[in-house]
Amino acid sequence: MENNVIQLRDQAAVVRRRWRVVAISTVVGLLAALALSFTAHKIYRSSAILEIAPDSGSGVSTNGLVMQPQEVSTQIQVLLSEPVAQRVIDDLKLTTSPSDLLKTVTVTPQSDTRVVTVTAQQPTARAAESVVNGFVNQYLSFRREQANLAYQQNQQALKDEAKRIRDQLDKVQTELTTATGDRQVQLQNEQQTLLVQLTQVMSDQSTAAATAPSATTGAGQVLVPGNTPNGPANPKPLRTGLLGAFIGFVLGIGLAFVRDHFDDAVRDDTRVKQAVGQRPVLGRIPRFSTRGARPLVTVTDPNSPGSEAYRGLITNVRFLMASDRSTAAAATASRVPSKPRTARAGEPRNQAPRGRVLLVASAIQGEGKTSVSCNLAVSAARFGLRVILVDADLRNPQVAPTMGLGSPPGLTDLLVSDTPTDDLLVEVIGGNAVMDRVVARKDSLDDYLIELEGIKVLAGGSLAPNPAELLASSRTSQLLAALARRADLVIVDSAPILRVADSLELVAPSDLVVMVTRHGYSRTHSVGDAVERIRQVGGSVAGAVYTDVPVGDTYETSYGYGNVASRAPETADEGLTAAAT
Repeated sequence: MENNVIQLRDQAAVVRRRWRVVAISTVVGLLAALALSFTAHKIYRSSAILEIAPDSGSGVSTNGLVMQPQEVSTQIQVLLSEPVAQRVIDDLKLTTSPSDLLKTVTVTPQSDTRVVTVTAQQPTARAAESVVNGFVNQYLSFRREQANLAYQQNQQALKDEAKRIRDQLDKVQTELTTATGDRQVQLQNEQQTLLVQLTQVMSDQSTAAATAPSATTGAGQVLVPGNTPNGPANPKPLRTGLLGAFIGFVLGIGLAFVRDHFDDAVRDDTRVKQAVGQRPVLGRIPRFSTRGARPLVTVTDPNSPGSEAYRGLITNVRFLMASDRSTAAAATASRVPSKPRTARAGEPRNQAPRGRVLLVASAIQGEGKTSVSCNLAVSAARFGLRVILVDADLRNPQVAPTMGLGSPPGLTDLLVSDTPTDDLLVEVIGGNAVMDRVVARKDSLDDYLIELEGIKVLAGGSLAPNPAELLASSRTSQLLAALARRADLVIVDSAPILRVADSLELVAPSDLVVMVTRHGYSRTHSVGDAVERIRQVGGSVAGAVYTDVPVGDTYETSYGYGNVASRAPETADEGLTAAAT
């Protein structure tokens, strides 16, 4: 039962996603049907009800009041015969042929009765009435003529038979006057037989004369004559339009499923899981802005469904980290103890467990990985974690502009120089770019400082001519390890995996890799290729983040989180300004 519910939900989701196809198909079907209806030739229909009398020469029961079904069928064939049609043509002076005229007439018998309904279809109302009445009248006239002809033939046959018997009787009587003995007896017997036959023929003549067909009865009668129809039977625009709309709707449903089958865009959780190798969907980020840059929704509107979705995402990430640590600790405890672990160079003794490095990746650009990285950092900081946000997209660094930090030196400058790490970590609450903006606009800083407290950003820095080589160097791994010792969570925003090979160099030094997909934009084959490339370098994807999900497909609005009225800023700068106020 549950599987059936899931399948129905998936099918409903397909129709909801492709509602435009269904709507367009329905409208096209409606318009096509209406156009066909208004351009088609009008057909008028008139009907008459006829009672058929049984043929006196057929086998009937109940004194001729009931006709056998086969006799009714025979009379229907007579009614629809070419001789009757020709009589109608001659009477109405029509220019059509009998076969063509018969195509416009139908006869429907009423079960277990001698009553039939005759219907004629013609291009005018008057023609329909004339044709249907012409058929029933000419049929009755035809049957009466046939009955009279049969009566006359029967009477003539009886007269001829009576004459033959009388002639034989006269001959026998003449011969009987001279016959004697046995011959006389034989002739007397023959005379008696002929008298009996003559009596029978005369009786048949009397009976036939008593039952002779009249000019108005004997073939049947018209119970309800055909009348002039008030309007055309076809086309009927309303009925035709509704039928066309229904056919279009059904075709639209089929087309929607066909298009959805061949469209590999990510449109639901099932496709997301399929693309990332059946890994879980860690977060579903609703669509909160349809134009402009994706803002820091966790800062500008902390009570929105988007902010709540990021809180759920960081909760799932923390759970994965804790689970991974527990697994690692259990594996370590099961080993045979060896020499005590010595501290690394520069690492203080009794140091707390290092933070985890989270690599945020995507298959292609535009799937929302930078927005996810920045908002995830804000959500993690609000959970009390020490967060370092690293922009490792050295070809198109966007973390610093999104966070409102301008274009400070960053990862590229650190990797190509001997600058200490601390000098290039920009703490958001003390960044000069943010402070200057706040002071210049005379905005309050109190709430803003609380919201972003604990976040440090390592920007992308200067554009490097060889980003792949820089990220592949041992210093990158050492840097990420050093950052992990300074924070509870290091979030690394990377370049698109299928565009450049830079991000693959960050898989090994990362503890968790999450793949960002975007509703209606990401393709399952592209995401699958990116996951495969990560696997080929020895990594694995822990889960996926599903972004830009339509509001109707998210769950949090059902519990009231979507009731907070807000307007998503169109740019990151506008978002930071709103947060400061």
